[in-house]
Amino acid sequence: MPRQSRRGRRTKRRPSAQRIPFSFLEKSIVVLCVMLWCVAMFSLTYLILEDLAKKPAFPARASAALPIVVALDPGHGGIDRGAEYYAVEVEVIEKTSDALSQYLENDSRFELVKTRKNGEGMSLADRAKTANINQAQLFLSLHFNSDDNYQGRGFECYPQPPRIEQYHTDSLRFARLVADKMGKAGNRLRGEGGVRYIYYEPNESGGYRKRIREQSDTKLYEDQTFGVLERAQCPAVLVEQCFLTHEDDIRQWASSEGIDKAARIYYEAICEYFNLTPVF
Repeated sequence: MPRQSRRGRRTKRRPSAQRIPFSFLEKSIVVLCVMLWCVAMFSLTYLILEDLAKKPAFPARASAALPIVVALDPGHGGIDRGAEYYAVEVEVIEKTSDALSQYLENDSRFELVKTRKNGEGMSLADRAKTANINQAQLFLSLHFNSDDNYQGRGFECYPQPPRIEQYHTDSLRFARLVADKMGKAGNRLRGEGGVRYIYYEPNESGGYRKRIREQSDTKLYEDQTFGVLERAQCPAVLVEQCFLTHEDDIRQWASSEGIDKAARIYYEAICEYFNLTPVF
């Protein structure tokens, strides 16, 4: 059989793939999907940033990284000796501060910041500044009470008032923990469970008069409270451990045994506030 010439031979071509153009509707659907994805990602990012913004600058929970920074403020100091009756206030304050410091320094979960050294004076602004610079998560200021009539006795403490909205709730919670433990240990609680608010109202002579309000009075007074409580950028409480004008109070809460007992109570209250168990 004769061969066919190459010119006469036909080869079959494979059909090439055809490009199918997107219709206008299909393009619109793709663009819409991309836009919806962008909106969803933007919304998620916004919610995350908003949630972070709501968190306090100085956390007050044990969920924060350890160690937890606690600021301890021994009241008065230097030439300011505080009340001087059956005992000198600054002396028993520093003894109580030393006893509590031992508990906190021996517990590795805490980092102790003291606003002043023993014998040293310090302004109210600098006390709070020391705590704030070190990003304290709790502030405790130690004091003792007095009564010129020699009748007052017992324990009371002052948390930041409701006007300091950012820290008031946690400050009040810590104050109640301390007062409750003091009461159970036998200290007489003054007012409503030993927790009160202090305010300084302007008077006619250009000075101030001190006003005490019970913890149930949650009205938003514009008057100032204790300076260290005003300036502290974390939950803060000022305690009046007992009266230096009452002999029974001094024997129970300003003696060596009483000071050790009070320091232990403060330590346990700090642990409970941060949902921790005391290690001693």
